[in-house]
Amino acid sequence: MSARSVSSSVTWRALSTEEINSQDDYQDGFNATYYLAVQGKDIGYAEKGAEKGILFDHKIYPVDSARALSGFAMRPTELNPYVAEWGTVTDSRGKFGCVSFPFGVLGQSGSFQKNRSAYLLSLTASKNVRILYSATGNIDVIAALVPKDIQNFILNADECDHTAGEFDGSLSEQRQREIERAVVQYCRPAQKQLKTLKAKYKGDAKLTELIRKHAYDSVISFR
Repeated sequence: MSARSVSSSVTWRALSTEEINSQDDYQDGFNATYYLAVQGKDIGYAEKGAEKGILFDHKIYPVDSARALSGFAMRPTELNPYVAEWGTVTDSRGKFGCVSFPFGVLGQSGSFQKNRSAYLLSLTASKNVRILYSATGNIDVIAALVPKDIQNFILNADECDHTAGEFDGSLSEQRQREIERAVVQYCRPAQKQLKTLKAKYKGDAKLTELIRKHAYDSVISFR
């Protein structure tokens, strides 16, 4: 599964968490510490000592074996099922179970709330060939599973805006030069990418809005 190849026509549906279940020795020695019953099948989180797993349809998928989505090499942080968002993601190839959760402590406050981890599991594939995928990064990228060129723009634009905001006349001359180099490193490519992407995805309202959200003043005004 590649973030590059996923269609922009993606639908998210939250699962109801009003009734949460748990069960010791649920499957293969794992305790199901948190699971939901959805249309006759269980989906949730299980533990066996230090081993953690996503459960679906009475099968455990260890998180340590999750395959990273293309473009999301960073491993997810610790999953707390009680603060996670559980849902399904549907695109042109089928339906996926998805659990999205804050990226560590930073992912729970301020602008870092956009940084999240997620696990995805195909719900339409045969039980024996299902693959658990993982992703960590900007929630806009994970939620929309956008094309690779937009992923790169978002990462550059966010770094550009963050770095540009560090300018302070009270900093040492050396630190000012470091910031200036970082601004050039991220803002210049982000500005070029912005122009290209606006033209490329002009007819796609969802992706156009995503691009617009990251078209910061620091990117637009870079010289």
